[in-house]
Amino acid sequence: MQELKRAILFYSLTILNSFFVKKNNKIAVYGRTKLENNSEAILKYLIENGYNEKYEIVCLLRNYKDYEKYTRKNMKFVSKTFKTLYHLFTSKYIFNSQTLSVAAFKPLYGQITMNIWHGSPLKALGRMVSKKETMHYPTKADTYFLVASVFFKQKYLQCYNYKEEQYIIGGNPRNDLLFSEKSCLKILGISQESYKKVVLFMPTFRNSKELGRNDSNKEFPLITLENIDYVNSFLKENRILCIIKPHPYQDNISFLNSKYSNIVKYNNDDLIRSDINLYELLGQVDALITDYSSVYFDFLILDKPIGFAIEDLSNYNDSRGFTVDNPLDFMPGPKIYDINDFLNFFISLNKEDQYSLERKRINEIANRYTDNKNTERILTLLNISRA
Repeated sequence: MQELKRAILFYSLTILNSFFVKKNNKIAVYGRTKLENNSEAILKYLIENGYNEKYEIVCLLRNYKDYEKYTRKNMKFVSKTFKTLYHLFTSKYIFNSQTLSVAAFKPLYGQITMNIWHGSPLKALGRMVSKKETMHYPTKADTYFLVASVFFKQKYLQCYNYKEEQYIIGGNPRNDLLFSEKSCLKILGISQESYKKVVLFMPTFRNSKELGRNDSNKEFPLITLENIDYVNSFLKENRILCIIKPHPYQDNISFLNSKYSNIVKYNNDDLIRSDINLYELLGQVDALITDYSSVYFDFLILDKPIGFAIEDLSNYNDSRGFTVDNPLDFMPGPKIYDINDFLNFFISLNKEDQYSLERKRINEIANRYTDNKNTERILTLLNISRA
């Protein structure tokens, strides 16, 4: 019944779309509640490079107040449902990073809808999680789907119902921001002179009531209410700062909200208030600790140390699964199974790097492009030019 309702809505919106004239100089950036990093990177690039002088740019999302800093001539934000549909129907170019969802329709009369997604998947997606196709109608709504390499193109072919010619191999727009010269640590009040190393800890979500998902028996990896004081003392003794950036769907873990000298938590709202994109911050830390999150495939571009917090690997594999049979072979860094491994990773940062060659090997598999020209390439591909 749900699939039938989605089909009826999809084809109804497609019929409506056929009645609207498409504006060749109109670009829509579609979000839901907030923009994903790839979508924000696209919007940021368009505005900062003057594309609004030639194009009408419309950002479509419910909570747009945090992004009004991008407001320029010929650029507007829209949150109302019917206005959103109008702007989608009249745009020549549409960017989205999570599919158009209930607003999905078939692009007509030269429209181009590009799904720039939100990273390369180590975690299982789509048909790998459920044999039932979960993106049948959204795939008909996207002209192109962005992937980072030939390897991940093959993985997405297994996950979703896109045709091979719909996949475009390019770099993630958000990766351009890894090369930002913005002094993010200074803006956040962090003095690099006070620490030998600054490490970003970014685990993916395990449990989400909002999504109705339970991918692991762990609420949060490694750090607990019982050991966080000890971890903080260890970091203080070794002059290391650990920045924790929880997944947006798990920003309610209470013990992470307490104040510590060498552990600090920032969520999306904190970064937005400081006018910092997560990837601008990511590019300026000394090392990353993550798990099954796509962020580490992006971080490989910088050739900096990565630790993998995988104490729940078996449980995660049983409940969610992976896009590869051998996930450990795709993790070029120390494997962290317990709190001792966690602390040893920080110590290893002052020793000889044992994983640089392995990182480069995986990077060659994961990323065709390793520069800061990804957004520029995508716009050129779609014939969106300032001239």
